[in-house]
Amino acid sequence: TVINVESDPFNLTNPFRILRFLLPFALVAALGLQHALTVGLEEWWQNVTWQPGLNFRGVVDASALLGALLGYVVTSAVLPLRGLAETLPEAR
Repeated sequence: TVINVESDPFNLTNPFRILRFLLPFALVAALGLQHALTVGLEEWWQNVTWQPGLNFRGVVDASALLGALLGYVVTSAVLPLRGLAETLPEAR
């Protein structure tokens, strides 16, 4: 297949590239919302603090964030392998 402007993964305006960039932020926002609904909005908001260097603390439970980070890294690691398999069919 020929790589054109629409399917070029290095194009800065490629919507899939933008979504992959925003995925970690959406993941943290979803985990923060889940944590807020679990403990209650008032208690959650009282625990949210900002510290220089650490940024926002108390938004997400640390154990949930580590699991989500592992899931994101594992799924992101598959993308280069898929590209290699599509580019070089003999690599399968």
